Order: sequence, then structure tokens, then C-alpha cells
Amino acid sequence: MADARVRYGSWLPTAEDYIPMNEENTARASLVRAGAGERLTFDWGEIAWIASGALGNARQVTFGRVVIKAGRQNAGHWHPDSEEILHLLSGRLTHAVDDEVFAMAAGDSIIIPAGARHHAAAVGDEDAVMLVLYPTAERRMEEA
Repeated sequence: MADARVRYGSWLPTAEDYIPMNEENTARASLVRAGAGERLTFDWGEIAWIASGALGNARQVTFGRVVIKAGRQNAGHWHPDSEEILHLLSGRLTHAVDDEVFAMAAGDSIIIPAGARHHAAAVGDEDAVMLVLYPTAERRMEEA
């Protein structure tokens, strides 16, 4: 950070630390309350989109919470234009990415390359709850 100064144990920002607002950058903070956003329900579980270009509250990312029901799996798919980061909050997963299978426990994260075909299955008696992040506000998905 430019000219970061420490005072009384906390960092104080300078003018250079702020992104200037102009016609190209007019984003504002957006609070999303628990349970808000776009909720999609499937036979295998649900996706709750929290931030995205489609929701109008993000310009550079898509962020959501996914639940895969115990003993179920989501459909195979891929994202042609972006990576996906998945962080498992609770439960256990096996995540198949192209020719590899990863066993995941709560606290684990996986970074899936753009274009990699993948799907996840909840293992055991507990639903798998995860956060997903894409570095684009206009996330695309194709079924495998």
C-alpha cells in the first residue's frame, strides 16, 4: 500500500489506497442479507447466488453458496471462461476434475481451471455445504 502508516496499532489509508470513482468505476458497497440473492433448487441440492453481474451487485466476481445433499451429486459441467474456487464449509465431498478425483473435508479448498470438466458428490450422511467463487461477474456454465 502506498505510504501505509501505523498509528495506535491500526493501518490508516492514504488517498492512493482508494480506487477513484469515475464513469468506468461506479461500484458501491452492497450488503446481501442472509437468505437473500437468487436461490436455485435441484434434485441434488441448491445454489444460492449471493453476488454476480446478473444480480447487479458485482462487476468482477460471481459468488455463491452450494449445498449438495448427502449421497447426491451435481451434474457434470465446465466453465469455458473462468476458474472456479470451491471452499468446503461442512460435510465431505469427492470432486472429480477431468481425470482426477479429490477427497475433500471441511476446510479444504479446490481451484478448478477454466475448461475443466467437473462434478462433486457429497459423501457420508451429512450434506456438503460450500462457497464458490468465479473471477467473472458473467459466469458461464456448460453441461458436460
